[in-house]
Amino acid sequence: MNQARRQAYLTLIESLLAWDREEQTAILQANLELLDDDFAKYLREWATETLPNLDADKAETRAKILYNLDIKISNLQQGSRISNIEIAIACLDIGLTIFTREAYSEKWAIFQNSIANSYLYRIKGDRGENLERAIAAFEAALSVYTREAFPENWAMIQNNLATAYSDRIQGDRGDNLERAEDAYELAFSVSSPYDFPENWARIQYARGYSYLDRIRGDKQNNLERAIAFFEAALQVYTRDAFPENWAMTQNNLGEAYRNRISGDRGDNLERAIKLYQAALQVPIRQAFPEKWADTQNNLATAYCLRIKGDKDKNIERAIAFYEAALQVYTRPAFPEQWAGTQNNLAQAYSLRIKRDRGDNLERAIAFYEAALQVYTPEAFPEYRAGTQNNLATAYWLRIKGDRHKNIERAIEFYQAALEFRTPTTLPLDCLETAGNLGNLGYDESLWETAIFGYEKAIEAIEQTREWVTSQTRKRQLIEENLNIYEKMMQSCINHQQYHKAVQTVERSKSRYLVELFTNSAIYPKTATESEKQQLRNLRSQIAASQQFLETETSSPPLPPPLSKGGPAGWINCREAK
Repeated sequence: MNQARRQAYLTLIESLLAWDREEQTAILQANLELLDDDFAKYLREWATETLPNLDADKAETRAKILYNLDIKISNLQQGSRISNIEIAIACLDIGLTIFTREAYSEKWAIFQNSIANSYLYRIKGDRGENLERAIAAFEAALSVYTREAFPENWAMIQNNLATAYSDRIQGDRGDNLERAEDAYELAFSVSSPYDFPENWARIQYARGYSYLDRIRGDKQNNLERAIAFFEAALQVYTRDAFPENWAMTQNNLGEAYRNRISGDRGDNLERAIKLYQAALQVPIRQAFPEKWADTQNNLATAYCLRIKGDKDKNIERAIAFYEAALQVYTRPAFPEQWAGTQNNLAQAYSLRIKRDRGDNLERAIAFYEAALQVYTPEAFPEYRAGTQNNLATAYWLRIKGDRHKNIERAIEFYQAALEFRTPTTLPLDCLETAGNLGNLGYDESLWETAIFGYEKAIEAIEQTREWVTSQTRKRQLIEENLNIYEKMMQSCINHQQYHKAVQTVERSKSRYLVELFTNSAIYPKTATESEKQQLRNLRSQIAASQQFLETETSSPPLPPPLSKGGPAGWINCREAK
């Protein structure tokens, strides 16, 4: 940086130090062009040169001013979000050289909580490492803010720590979400709607958000719990008293209804749309543009999924809402949200009825590839895997280009997504991607590909069944996915892997599939007479002895239709949070 720039930075710092905190926001807004990464660097240099020369009282005053500046710049809606967070971190790092744990334990803990929050939302640097630093700082704050001495602050930091674990990249995803729920439970244990109503509502909201994302347990029950927590939060977060919080709770309640399994799907989506529209009635665009864009994004996704109304018009409305969100979600300011909206726009164009189908798919592919520029394996592995799944589907459906190459690329992207979406860590996501890969192989007579995909899908079903306690739900999971077992069985027969076909029938625990296998006359086209006889013998053995069937399935479910359809889960728009 040149000397003139350094002088401008120094003048800005002196102005911020000279005025009280009520004036700091106005000063920052008047000097937005100076709020860049170099200002954060200069701030550290300035502190190194000046703070050692101050007496204890002046140093403490400077630390307090820096803390207030952190709050002001963290809440600043103008300028670069990336740079604002870097400046906030610099303010807190400098403050911690004055507020040591030994001399100022309580203030030190406040700074640890604040710097953890900054790393929680930091854009620069490795996302996984930022979250680890946030977790470490929250846990450091808890070493001072104990439950006995500071119950309200302790609960607040437990809530923040839960948010960090909810987003954590390192470690097992399921374990992280369970750890988050444990922290929410601790925070909830010292809060009540009477003593600390705002904190209580904040925790209710956060727990609802946690159950929206939860991997373990029954998805249906998780969503019902999310709805209950959000509705509890609304007892305190009324529109008059907390308009912003009310709006965001309406938004996330909409998310829960949009994904709800219980009840009528069409009615749930209509409820979600009304909740999103209610959230947008609060004038939050100027004060909270990011939250406004979140709701635009989510409303668009609801229209993508909408069952009622004209499909063509629903998709066009979705595209319009996504494009509105991009007025705020620019790549420089909000790279993560920008990428999510690119992914969602791609899905809308994939479903679009208007204009040329081939052109719409080309636009979808371009949007997915744009999202992957931000969704790197290091920073956003989960979102990257979801986008790779969607991009694979777009190549499978692609009209333009060489068909053989399109199929090859689709397989590559599905397999890449399955490196993260494993049966044990993300079983429902794995079921979606693996089922898609299996269906692609089945439709294209690529039996090895089909078998690989269906095997992963079946492992994911079995993992999900382990996490579900209801016997009825366990049975439903098999019945809902019988087509996967059936296609796996037929793929194994076509590929002459007869014993694997038998294993599939056994794993399905379905009388319907047993009868289909034993009564079927399906043989591989290239099978020799000896191989056909081997298969007939296996069928006879199973027909004679069905001991492997569990009593879990008391009556045969209706057989699912087999179709070349489209990939399962084509709509899984990334949820803005």
